[in-house]
Amino acid sequence: MPADCRPLFPDISISKEQFPYIQGNERPSQKDSASRTTSIRITQVPVPEETRPYSRLVTCVAYGDVKQQLFVHGVAPYDSGFHKLYRVARVAGLGLGLIVTEDHAPGSVIVWECPLLVMPMEVLEDPFPGDTIQPAVGHLDDDTARLYRRLYNCFPSRGDEKEDLCNIMKTNGIGVGLLPGYDEPYTAVYADICRINHSCSPNAIYTWDLQSFRGEVRASRLIKKGEQVFITYVDNREPYDVRQQQLQNTYNFTCACPACSLSEAERKRSDVRRGVLSKIWRSSPDDDVEAWMFDLKLPDDLIIKRFLRYADMMEQEMLSDAQWIFIARALVMAYSALRVVEGAKRWAKKAKESSLAASGGDNGWGEVADAPETTDFWGLRKLPVIPGVTWAITTV
Repeated sequence: MPADCRPLFPDISISKEQFPYIQGNERPSQKDSASRTTSIRITQVPVPEETRPYSRLVTCVAYGDVKQQLFVHGVAPYDSGFHKLYRVARVAGLGLGLIVTEDHAPGSVIVWECPLLVMPMEVLEDPFPGDTIQPAVGHLDDDTARLYRRLYNCFPSRGDEKEDLCNIMKTNGIGVGLLPGYDEPYTAVYADICRINHSCSPNAIYTWDLQSFRGEVRASRLIKKGEQVFITYVDNREPYDVRQQQLQNTYNFTCACPACSLSEAERKRSDVRRGVLSKIWRSSPDDDVEAWMFDLKLPDDLIIKRFLRYADMMEQEMLSDAQWIFIARALVMAYSALRVVEGAKRWAKKAKESSLAASGGDNGWGEVADAPETTDFWGLRKLPVIPGVTWAITTV
């Protein structure tokens, strides 16, 4: 490892007992557990010298070949060093929250932040997760350990340090997916991102960037100066009762966001809309759109009416996540196939906005918005060209 990337603290190796069939809280005998142990490395992800003014060393509980593979992939934690565009403040009824200090357009970055601690999600499923989490927290430098311990714990403390440290992780852990070298998902905790409160109709999207080893939060719709940032903690396409149960069981609170504060009759209608959106979220619209393009017996506005209806549902539910990309894509394809320039441009701009929020890049939608006539779909469903006749295809 290059000298300028060395961690400040040596790795800790522990032998972790695995008890997949344990009942209650009794540890099995040494003989029973001897064949079910795994070596765990508590390490620090190296920070290159040029990024150290902006970054902290990130402690990682490394299973498998994660430590080696992070180095092979050139992963380097980097916080960016720009000034914070938000403040952490107390919010009535919600504890602490993140408040933006200037307007944020859809797709703009609100937070770039390296985590305090990263570990496999399966640690929390162990009968004795504290055996791993306590030494991991002990591996943090003093300032980072204080930030970790100050995070909210939604479970009542019983004065057991191991339990409290585990419950802080359970309360605040946010998924980062797979890390190279191990085939089970990881979770991370952050000093600021973990202060972002939940809404079933959030205004921001959290993503993970492996190369810079940091979490990123971007606005998914306009957030004005002084407004609070929200992400979703659960699958917000689930019905109201399911969402509430999940939030109560996992985070010990009842959601009172706008979507959960509707009258009973409105909630039922909301559940229906979210159910429809959930169904199309799990499917690709391309096959249906392409089949319509080449079947001239189908109505010319079939796809447009269908996906404008889905777009209206998204608006009614105040949803601003990546599903907009799929809806907008179908509408761009349909309008382009019909050679309706303004409709194609409008929805390509929407796809660009949603792509920026979801991934930080526009994935080519900016070019489509500038010149939809250059797409592969242009004119595939040909309407007859009649002098003096303009075909009335709605674009809103």
